Amino acid sequence: PQQLAHDRERADGLPPAERRAWYIDANKVAMNLALATTAGPVVLDRSIASTLAFGVAERGAIAQTSDVPAGFPLPELILLLSLPEQERRKRHAGRGDDATTEEQRLAVDDAFRARVLAGYENLCTAKVDADATPNDVVDAIVALIEDLGRTANRSDGGAQ
Repeated sequence: PQQLAHDRERADGLPPAERRAWYIDANKVAMNLALATTAGPVVLDRSIASTLAFGVAERGAIAQTSDVPAGFPLPELILLLSLPEQERRKRHAGRGDDATTEEQRLAVDDAFRARVLAGYENLCTAKVDADATPNDVVDAIVALIEDLGRTANRSDGGAQ
């Protein structure tokens, strides 16, 4: 969230457990801001799933839904954008930003990468093949959001 952006660099330099705690708090702030929005769907590029998938993988385990802190506000839809590893690396390199320590580890530690991906699989509610055109990826995401809206309308008798 913008209100915490000034502290992110400091947080990224903390030991793993403290860094994860900061990100969990940041995820909670972002979710509460999203829940307070009444203008329709809110899309966030990160969620508790990312924080937990990496944090639990750092401890040598795979994130589960039971790792979500009690009372944590969860989104209705958490998407995993899936790519072959070579394409993921190519896209990351094309961004021009520095590789984080996590990104460096993903590149060389296959077991860590497998734990992170398995954690995402456990925590995400849907998977989108991102090895497509940007328009196709967006269309797939929009379709999932629309499906979620239709499901919600059926369960509440059609009320908006």
